[in-house]
Amino acid sequence: MNDKLTFKKAILDETVYVIPDATKLTNVADTLNQFLFEGGNGKKVSIIYRPAHGNKLDNESKNTLLKVVNALKLTLDDVAIINTEESGYNHFQFINAKLHPTYLLCFGIGPHDLGIRITHEFYKEYSISGVRVIFSHAVEALDKQRKNVLWGRLQEMFQM
Repeated sequence: MNDKLTFKKAILDETVYVIPDATKLTNVADTLNQFLFEGGNGKKVSIIYRPAHGNKLDNESKNTLLKVVNALKLTLDDVAIINTEESGYNHFQFINAKLHPTYLLCFGIGPHDLGIRITHEFYKEYSISGVRVIFSHAVEALDKQRKNVLWGRLQEMFQM
């Protein structure tokens, strides 16, 4: 696949980026911010995470996140997966206005990171502006015990 496109300056005076079809990034433009997320957001389930190391999850951690999606009987078309290192803007009110989530699952993100002023406990469900929110440890920090607690809480949250 040729990743370079050439246009005559008279036709297009913009930088053009080619994103492979396999990459499911959705670009929602805001007047001040560009907001990127992966998935289709069809069922209004938002998952936000901060990678513990670098700006992306390693393969094992990405697979863990996708297993959570599958266990909830959802697909990438149903969710919006937000990487705080790539999304552009991570304030709760912004996410709520752009994605209108019913659920927000936070991995390695605390309420203060989202501009929410509450004291929180991990794996406890909160209702914030009508959005059902749960805070978890970072994906990379989910050991077997934490996964079990998270799964139990998600089953309650999603009434499974």
